[in-house]
Amino acid sequence: MSDIIIKEFDKMQDRYAKNQKPIKFSFRKFVRTNLNIKRSDVYSHNIHSYPGRLFPYIPILFLSTNKFCPANGKILDPFSGSGTVLLESIVNPYFKRNVYGIEINPLGRLISKVKTTPINPTELDFNVDNLLKMIKKANRIKKFKPSIPEFANIDLWFSGIAKNGLGKIRACIEQSEDSNCKDFFWVCFSRLVRNVSRADPNIPPPVLLKIKKYKDSYRYKDLKALIKRNEDPDVEKIFKEIVAENAERIKRLWDIKEVQGKQVKAEIIWDDSRKIRKGTYNFCGRIDRNGAKSMYNSVSVIITSPPYLAAQKYVRSTKLELYWLGMVSEAELGKLDRQTIGTEKVSLKIEKQEFGVNAIDNLLSKVSKISKERMFIAYEYFKNMSQVFNQCYKLLKSNGFMVLVVGNNKIGEATINTAKLLTELAKKTGFDDIFVLKDEIKGRGMITKRHGTGGLIKDEFVIVLQKI
Repeated sequence: MSDIIIKEFDKMQDRYAKNQKPIKFSFRKFVRTNLNIKRSDVYSHNIHSYPGRLFPYIPILFLSTNKFCPANGKILDPFSGSGTVLLESIVNPYFKRNVYGIEINPLGRLISKVKTTPINPTELDFNVDNLLKMIKKANRIKKFKPSIPEFANIDLWFSGIAKNGLGKIRACIEQSEDSNCKDFFWVCFSRLVRNVSRADPNIPPPVLLKIKKYKDSYRYKDLKALIKRNEDPDVEKIFKEIVAENAERIKRLWDIKEVQGKQVKAEIIWDDSRKIRKGTYNFCGRIDRNGAKSMYNSVSVIITSPPYLAAQKYVRSTKLELYWLGMVSEAELGKLDRQTIGTEKVSLKIEKQEFGVNAIDNLLSKVSKISKERMFIAYEYFKNMSQVFNQCYKLLKSNGFMVLVVGNNKIGEATINTAKLLTELAKKTGFDDIFVLKDEIKGRGMITKRHGTGGLIKDEFVIVLQKI
């Protein structure tokens, strides 16, 4: 099977060497036809929604051959999001490999950890049963004190019944003792938060659901019913359903003997891809930084989808979940937002306005004529990505590969050819571009319509780079 993939990649590499133009390629079609692998609700992929999730067919193809990574090589995703690359690395039917993940959003770290951690089904069922009994008992105790976080406008987002129900379940989960099961419950609870809120389920950043805008939509009837339900939700029942669904997903990992026996593992190791170290995952998305170690020259291949420039409100999209999980305060959310690559919260006092890469400098000059603020946002993005590339170069073994999945977008009227610009930036770092593929986005859970300044993402570009 690997020979088929190698032959296809060699052909595309030769073609790219001749004209240096992105090659149209359907990852879904190739993987389904040649590898007989299909992805929908399989394994633990769908335990929790997450903005801008990576299309699983992309890592599947690169991981199903030893062309880019030896059978015993290590994988890294420095922008692991909710763990798509991590999961695909340990469940690949041809080559199962150890993998590391780095993610700045603590909710993403939590989801990634739970998504890739096998739990003995008997132990999981036992802990689920105990938690549900505890919740029932809490409902019978009149003076039971719910655990409700304090943040602005909580009563805007949640009815009194929803808030109280969430608080009771949160208090019960806090009493759980098994660490893996406790993290599993937190993921289920996080799903519950958005599920019983007044937020529009079709828009990732929390926005109040306004039924009038859906008047002519096929969703109107269901959304109207959702508004009514979430004023008086049966929070316990909804949570129980989420737990049952996610338990079945997690149990599928136990059926993979290499995962069950921990011959292959996915590890969440750090939170900042600009200054990479190997720490240890602690609990509920937290990283233990004590004794963190260098990872230079230890990774065989990097597969990742970096944040888009001024396109997605990655942190803001998960703020309700982050508040309820106690991962950040309101002040800390703002700080986390500013630390995220691609943020619009940047300093407007940058003196240097040239980057040293012609294509990027030309873009900055063009954007500056539209908006100085937008120019600073773009400058900060490429500065951060330069730091990431330098880290990745040091982490990769000699001749190691990096696979970047990116999309082009707009700032005002200026088109941002992100794929080309990041390729040039990577080449300045020391990488060589082997080939670039272009795959059309066709409804895969990724947001293609974004706010006015971000434009519309129609294609994903898959850039294959090699350390030289």
